[in-house]
Amino acid sequence: MSATDSTGYFIELGENNLIIARTNLSQRPRTVDELREVWLGDAAAVDGLIGEIKPTGSTGKAVTLLRLKPRASFLADSAQAQKIKTPIAVEEFLKESLGAENVPANWAWAASKDGRLPENGAQWVLDATPVSATDEALAKIKAWSFELLRSESAPLSLAGALATAVRTAQAGVPVLFCDVAEARTHLYLITAQGISAHTTAEAGFDALAGSTQEALGLKFRGSAARLLFNETYDFADSAAKIVEPLASGIKNSLPSLGAVAPASIVCGGILAKQAWITQALASALGLKPFAPDTAALASTLGLSFGGNVKADTVAPSWLGVLGAVAAYDQRTPGAATPWHSALTGTPVAAPPFVPAIAPEPPKPAVVITPPAKPAEPAKPVVPAIKPAEPAPAAKPAAVITPPAKPAEPAKAAAPAAAKPAQPATPVAKPADPKAQGKQPDSKAAPVIAKPAPAPAQKGPAKPEPTKPSPAPAPSTKPALAPVPSAARPATPAPFPKKKSNTPIIIAVAAAVVIAIVAFFVVSGGNKAKIEADRLAEVERRAAEEAAARRQDAEKAKANEERLKKEADEARQKALADAEALRLQSEQNLKSTTERLLNARGGFSIATEPAGASISLGDRAPRTSPVTWNDLRLGRYDITISLNGYDSEQRSVEIKDSAITDLGVVALKRQVGSVDLNSDPAGLAYEIKPSGSLFVNAGDVRTGQTPAKVEDLPVGSYQVSISRANWPAYTSTVNIERNGTARVQGTFVGGSVTITSSPSGATVLRDNQSQVGVTPLTINDLIPGTVTYTVTQRGMDPVPLTGKIEPGKTLALNATLLDSDRVMKLTELDERPVQITIVEPELTSAQQADGGSVLISLTVGKDGVPSDLKVDQASNPNLGRVCLTAAAKWRFKPGTIKGKPVRSRVSIPFKFQPQS
Repeated sequence: MSATDSTGYFIELGENNLIIARTNLSQRPRTVDELREVWLGDAAAVDGLIGEIKPTGSTGKAVTLLRLKPRASFLADSAQAQKIKTPIAVEEFLKESLGAENVPANWAWAASKDGRLPENGAQWVLDATPVSATDEALAKIKAWSFELLRSESAPLSLAGALATAVRTAQAGVPVLFCDVAEARTHLYLITAQGISAHTTAEAGFDALAGSTQEALGLKFRGSAARLLFNETYDFADSAAKIVEPLASGIKNSLPSLGAVAPASIVCGGILAKQAWITQALASALGLKPFAPDTAALASTLGLSFGGNVKADTVAPSWLGVLGAVAAYDQRTPGAATPWHSALTGTPVAAPPFVPAIAPEPPKPAVVITPPAKPAEPAKPVVPAIKPAEPAPAAKPAAVITPPAKPAEPAKAAAPAAAKPAQPATPVAKPADPKAQGKQPDSKAAPVIAKPAPAPAQKGPAKPEPTKPSPAPAPSTKPALAPVPSAARPATPAPFPKKKSNTPIIIAVAAAVVIAIVAFFVVSGGNKAKIEADRLAEVERRAAEEAAARRQDAEKAKANEERLKKEADEARQKALADAEALRLQSEQNLKSTTERLLNARGGFSIATEPAGASISLGDRAPRTSPVTWNDLRLGRYDITISLNGYDSEQRSVEIKDSAITDLGVVALKRQVGSVDLNSDPAGLAYEIKPSGSLFVNAGDVRTGQTPAKVEDLPVGSYQVSISRANWPAYTSTVNIERNGTARVQGTFVGGSVTITSSPSGATVLRDNQSQVGVTPLTINDLIPGTVTYTVTQRGMDPVPLTGKIEPGKTLALNATLLDSDRVMKLTELDERPVQITIVEPELTSAQQADGGSVLISLTVGKDGVPSDLKVDQASNPNLGRVCLTAAAKWRFKPGTIKGKPVRSRVSIPFKFQPQS
């Protein structure tokens, strides 16, 4: 099989979104090499996606998952599950539930616990859509050049994939699956076992559009709806208000889902790029957005990713498509697998294949992979950023950084003793630890105060090491108590150290002065007076220097505070100006947008010949000549096409209240030719347009081979070449623009070989004339369909049919079966299936005792049991009761190549003792 033939596409078509996955259907495990999603409202994006994911001009094979409008979902209660057990009952239920306007409907039906076909009154879930909506959706997909393999329910596929994801992660808490539609939202509670509860919330996309219109002050709801799908618009400020109606509707409906509350939420029907809606909903409901371990889930499903597809780029709402990729079996396109039954009434690629009785082994053992929970802790990345919010609180700390406060203690020291020259030195020492912040002149002070919170935090760290908490012991300096008003009480610690030294130094200096004066008094000379004057001068200068330093510190502090205030005022003004500019820009943009959205214009165009199709974006094509009105302003690309003519492209600028005339566009006719040959040559040919019931005589070309027929309008033609006593050679060719199609008529016979098991059987042609005995070879047969019958006494006749092709040998084989032989189960293509089961009628004593019985019997071609035998029985009477019941059973007989045969089966009966 070529790569193109084995390529499959899985298309989820919703009300608003289109998801396409691409894989190789012949591979196991399958690799998803493309997985993309676009908004259906963007026609260019849709065409671009299809053009990029599928070769141009080719037809892709597609499995479709539909989430359409309108649709209905049901989860059966116990009474409904017992009452509605068959497809016919489902149809009757839908007639009563949907109303006449929505039937007939296409529907998918599955057991809510495991997604399989419901049996024995199991609770079921049902998803239904009117046939008219399904037909319209499938027609659209076919128009995109896709061949439909089968169609499924997108909500059920996503529910099944979510259940598998929960089971893979071994999570014990359910997930809330919100399937958002236009007017309402379907709510499913998903566990590892499947769907445990279902209800609806009376709010959907309409409610979101209305709240968007209100939150953003838009004039039209349609503009709000389109804006919802705008990938570039930032909804961060208004997200909570927009989702409020939907969140309120979901909250009101949550009690209907039962007492077990979900921990996370996933939204279907919403584009992955609208994740802000899911995040805002999760926040409003107190939940987390569902974050599955996609890599582990893919491993569980037997999938891998290639191309640009990575596990961490797969949105949770895309998991239903991955589930469909894993579940589809191209050998049995119509088969129902868990959560993936085909929508009733929709086409499938081939008749469903009935599997053997033996159930296929369960998957759970391989399913359980390492828990995906570790992926969730990665989310604390979001909280990790939040601690940054308190960072601004560090700014007040920066206010305390100016250590100009020492100036205050200096004032207290000013009136001290007569020797301040000594204190001047200690005042400089405490400044050293903060040399970077304090030694520079007053202009540098604001620069240090400006840094971000990080530098401000370093400030409190420094006082800690120097913590001279003992030093502040001189409680004689209470003036420092009010200083630690800010968040950094350790900062003032160095200042008490300065103050405490000053009185001691002054006292020592005073003592020295007294001693010197006493000395000079004792000496009684002029030397004492001179020395006293000198010391007084020293004291005066020291006091002046201390006062100057205090003044400088006060000026520096005042200048720093002034610069800080000016910077704050400038920052506030800049913020106010920026906000005013933003509001004005928003108002201007809003006014311009509303004006442009309301303005309209149009264009007119004609073609030669008339009747060409005029296409404009995603609007319905119109036939020329045409005038197109009520178009929004802007530039539009126009495509002009007519069968048999070259397509033309035009561009038109739509102006306000004007009709632009594009004139008459002359179309160019497309022609080609065909080259005819035959073996042998000289045979009559006929060429005529194909696909038409009535053909004009002028459109038919005849002649003899070899020949070249030119100037044929492009299109499909039927070419016939005739030879006596042979079927006419017929071929359909497609004449392309400026191209030459070639036809080679051949009349070569074929052969057939017929074998049988056992050999020696008689071969009849068309069930009439005998042509030989097997093994048999017949040559020189005219191509076409042949029918033979192989017979032998005591055996069932076997019909054989095949097609003779020129130059090829057709091989036919017949397996003759004894009409009365009882076949082994291993020889059967299909094993017998119970149709009617009759339970044994046990007495009270037998019910109390319990027991087991094994009955063997032969299932006839008519499904009626015979030759019944009790092989094992814990009680002979119990064996006879079971034998009587088994005789009333009826079966669908086993088959070999579609023919019913007799076969032997065993039926076990087991009864638990009842007290």
